[in-house]
Amino acid sequence: MNTLEKLNTTLENGGATTEEALKFFDELESVNLEFMMGRWQGYEFPTNHPMDGLLEASG
Repeated sequence: MNTLEKLNTTLENGGATTEEALKFFDELESVNLEFMMGRWQGYEFPTNHPMDGLLEASG
């Protein structure tokens, strides 16, 4: 299963535990920091953390 399929499956199942999310992110390839500059766009990865929903709500 590739990364996108794994992400979609996890999201379809309602998210992941914090431990599962950390393991998933640790397996990702690194990106160039130039790519990370600018305004955030995307979605949250639900983990039942007390701050879930705040990133997306704050824009």
